Amino acid sequence: MFHPYGKGIIAIQQDEVAAEIMSVNTNKMKLIAFMLSSGLAGIAGGLYAHVIGYVNPKSFDILKSTEALVMVYLGGMGSITGSILSAILFTLLLELLRPLQIIKWVAIPLLLIILMQFRPEGIMGNRELADIFPRLKKFYRFK
Repeated sequence: MFHPYGKGIIAIQQDEVAAEIMSVNTNKMKLIAFMLSSGLAGIAGGLYAHVIGYVNPKSFDILKSTEALVMVYLGGMGSITGSILSAILFTLLLELLRPLQIIKWVAIPLLLIILMQFRPEGIMGNRELADIFPRLKKFYRFK
């Protein structure tokens, strides 16, 4: 059976009271979204610990949090493929700027300022990769 979780989450994002009136169980949807996001964060943390071998609280400073937020904002807050593409591009940019340690933390905020001025919704906005390249839709189906 098809469950419209995505449409329910989008309805809650737009207007929670209207979604509740339209018989969307907002508490259940929020709980599912929280469980899914925390589960994925746990899996990512486990994989990170496995790859690094040792994890301590100093591994996650403000710069690491800023990098994650830049990756999401750069791709677009409403686009999963945009966030993935921006994570790849941002990681490549960080590796290219690795020799320039101090300049790296000047270039990244400058990139964000330029993005906010000219493209405030992010690179992809609310679109997905299949919206730009319609032939990709034949490779997946969400029904």
